[in-house]
Amino acid sequence: MIKKEPRRVPETDPQLAVIAQKKIKRAKKLYSTGEYDKAEILLKESITAFPFLAQAQLTLGKIFLIKGSAARDMALLNSARLMFEMARAIDPGQAEVQTLLELFTVQYPE
Repeated sequence: MIKKEPRRVPETDPQLAVIAQKKIKRAKKLYSTGEYDKAEILLKESITAFPFLAQAQLTLGKIFLIKGSAARDMALLNSARLMFEMARAIDPGQAEVQTLLELFTVQYPE
């Protein structure tokens, strides 16, 4: 008989937060060197493990913003806005998040 391990619940498992923070740290290094695809994978893993760290949402949003702007992809740009909104919900005091969200309120002439 195969034993199933108990499901880990992010809200009650501090180890998941530690795992997520390590992934965020590695992802930020990759982001800083322009390795956006690898950073994106780590950030998504981090968010899956522990979705309550604003830094993961913020950095993933910045990657979506860069990719969406380069490709003129509205779906990616909307995903970026969503990530920034989630980061703000987790940590309302982050000035960088507020600044990035302001990009989505500016009306540009067509």
